Amino acid sequence: MMNNLAEDLKQVLDWLKYLLSKWLVIGVISILIGVYGVYVAIKDKPQYESHLTFALEEGNDGLSGAMSLAAEFGFSIGGGQSIFAGENILEIIKSRNIIERTLLSVDTLDKRPVTLADWYRNILKALTVKDKNSNYSNVSFPVGQDRKTFSYLQDTVLLTLKEGIVRNFLNVGKADKRTSLFIINFRSPDEHFTKVFTEHLLRETTDYYTEIKTKRSKQTLDILESRVAHMKGNLNSAVTGRLEIQDANINPAFLKAQAPVQIKQIDAETYGAAYAELFKNLEMARVQYLKEIPLLQVIDDVNYPMKRIKLGKAKNGISYAIIGGLLMSFLFSIIYVLKKMNIIKSK
Repeated sequence: MMNNLAEDLKQVLDWLKYLLSKWLVIGVISILIGVYGVYVAIKDKPQYESHLTFALEEGNDGLSGAMSLAAEFGFSIGGGQSIFAGENILEIIKSRNIIERTLLSVDTLDKRPVTLADWYRNILKALTVKDKNSNYSNVSFPVGQDRKTFSYLQDTVLLTLKEGIVRNFLNVGKADKRTSLFIINFRSPDEHFTKVFTEHLLRETTDYYTEIKTKRSKQTLDILESRVAHMKGNLNSAVTGRLEIQDANINPAFLKAQAPVQIKQIDAETYGAAYAELFKNLEMARVQYLKEIPLLQVIDDVNYPMKRIKLGKAKNGISYAIIGGLLMSFLFSIIYVLKKMNIIKSK
């Protein structure tokens, strides 16, 4: 066993001696790669990163009241946990729906309205010498164009932009595992665009959040408003009909002539009682709806100046040099092994 250990140690020492004999080649190539790293850092465009922190407060989950009101009128509203419960909001922020809605939202650039998708594409074009695909370079997203009228090429470009943003430039997460604070970080080469995109992303998320969170109670509210309006129409019709019949039968001596008046009176009282009950339920549904509206409160807003991210020349040069040295050492190690196996003849 000792002999085997000594043999292994001798092989390791021989390998190290072989690498040391190539120190000049390894050193020169490492320096050249390090110089290239400095060049890359010089040519690198700075990135500007936003930082937004927000707290999420769920609306008061009192769906039982709204559901009982809906059931009263034959409309079933299913229960279940909100899709926004817990940390699902983070996945929704990065979803295709929200990112594309953000890219298609409109802001002002050079005193003219422009979609964020066109703005972002112009930024990317400025960073490259030439667009590899001329067809893609001609695609635009005009302000006001209906999403349903997009061509296949427009959909493709929009999806490409979304995937690039989520993969490389957007980071969402929790500020701390113990808290309910969430963060959004977004990077781009344009400081103004970074701010605008982050703000629009939060706005689209908030709108979508509120829409889904209050959808069930809004359905109940709409049903009740429709029923109240219908019942009020019936009540008004009954009251008007009773008065018309009274006018037509001026002589109260004939009891039979009063029958239609009494019938209309009963209708009016019945509709009045039903209207009062429905109106009370409608007010309850309105309160319920307001309770379920969630609160998304910004803690740290997006403000200038943004965090400027740029490769450091010294740091990048040293990193490239180290990587170059490791790669050359690995290459010479392979050559050493091949020589030991007599696959490559030693000189």
